Amino acid sequence: MIEINLLPEESRIKKEKITFRPDLLPYMVIPAVAMLILLHAGIFITLFIKGHQLRELDNKWEALEPERKTFAVLSSEYAISSQDAMAVRDALSRRVLWAEKLNRLSLDLPAGVWFNELNFSGTDFKLNGSAVSVQNEEIKLINKFLDNLQKDQQFCADFKDLELGPMKRRALPGYEVVDFTLSGALKKK
Repeated sequence: MIEINLLPEESRIKKEKITFRPDLLPYMVIPAVAMLILLHAGIFITLFIKGHQLRELDNKWEALEPERKTFAVLSSEYAISSQDAMAVRDALSRRVLWAEKLNRLSLDLPAGVWFNELNFSGTDFKLNGSAVSVQNEEIKLINKFLDNLQKDQQFCADFKDLELGPMKRRALPGYEVVDFTLSGALKKK
């Protein structure tokens, strides 16, 4: 690029050229070397301190080894007991309170109906009973009993269904008796 300067020569600002002065070389090199030495010394001291801290932490870690083993044993025992507790809680939530069921059976029982046998095996419930009536309404009494049970929310809560099985009429001196079977299955929880 062409530069045109119309100022006289003595009024012009002159740029000084930077020249290398070998006599200043020691003043530049010595501080640079000193800074490198200080940097290396700082890194070395930091590494020495961190190494010492690491050795102390390793010693503490080894001293805690017996407690870590004890903690691992206790943790596994706790996990096992937690599983047992959950299994017990689950079993308690699924259990049927038969005392309540028997109480509800007796409350829903009409006059003239009685139980001969009550069986429970696994999830199956079976009740054998008999009914007698002076007016020959044994079937009506049995149906009333079944209706009472089906309307009873506390009794039916644990059963899928209740079914009336076969009925047999038999004669006794002076009156007739109807034997019946009631069966049901428990709900799976």
